Amino acid sequence: MNPLQSRKKLLLAESELNRAQLVQECRTLAGEGRALTESARDISAIATAVATLVAGLAALRRKKCPPAAAAKPSWLQTILQGAGVVSALWSEFRAGPKA
Repeated sequence: MNPLQSRKKLLLAESELNRAQLVQECRTLAGEGRALTESARDISAIATAVATLVAGLAALRRKKCPPAAAAKPSWLQTILQGAGVVSALWSEFRAGPKA
């Protein structure tokens, strides 16, 4: 075997190694991309739940200016409004992350 043939074989072997390494790096990059996407979905789901919770709490705290002659709302109305907010929050949390 002459030096040119042996050099050619070495270059071909090196090329195959480089291809295999590139394929492995692409697979690793794709896996990291999927993990990043999953993390983004989890963060999005948490952010949505927190936003819903904050909106619900803000709705509870928001008070309308009652007319001067209007009486204070009954305890039953307050309980029903609270139950409505809790129901809305429960349905949001129970639904889980939306894909």
